[in-house]
Amino acid sequence: LLGFMSPAKRYEDVITALKFLPNHYKLLIIGGSNQRPKKQATTQTNPKLTYEQRLVQLIYEAGLENRVLITGLFLDEQLPSYINCVDLFIAPYSHQLMGYYNTINLLITANKPLIAANCPAFVEIQHQAQCFAMFEAQDPQDLSQTIQQVHACSNEQHFLLNALKTYTQEHCALAITNCLLSIYQQSQQQLITVVGFVGRCLISSW
Repeated sequence: LLGFMSPAKRYEDVITALKFLPNHYKLLIIGGSNQRPKKQATTQTNPKLTYEQRLVQLIYEAGLENRVLITGLFLDEQLPSYINCVDLFIAPYSHQLMGYYNTINLLITANKPLIAANCPAFVEIQHQAQCFAMFEAQDPQDLSQTIQQVHACSNEQHFLLNALKTYTQEHCALAITNCLLSIYQQSQQQLITVVGFVGRCLISSW
């Protein structure tokens, strides 16, 4: 998992999914606060806890403290090392998470197979590129099955990576700039044509 922690990103679904996976599966959460995560004194939900603290509480309640690592805040130059440590990235976002975010750009360009929930931002990209392994949002069991399926199939991993590479090449800043330039040139040509036509009409009428 990568990025700023927020309830709309549904990190708890991945923690729950981890319970359904064999013990050799580990979860790395790249992000979090600069405070060392620790077990809460009570197992009851405390409304005063931050979202990150509730996640840590869930990890301990599930007995997963030896299978989950939260990095806390990190420097930009550390990110490549974290990316190299993982086999897959997961984006378990809820349907309520609308729009497009910088974290999505990082996930798409990380050169790792990406498992994504069927929330609007990812569904839109999937229709264009078929570059994700998708699961039903907020369904940990479906997520756990998808993780095992992708992890077990190198052919699917290669397919997803190639599709992601194609998508990023077509939607990188240069590609978008060239597209906008082409639209501008077409519009300019159409404007010249219209102005010329109107000018000829005015001369003819005069």
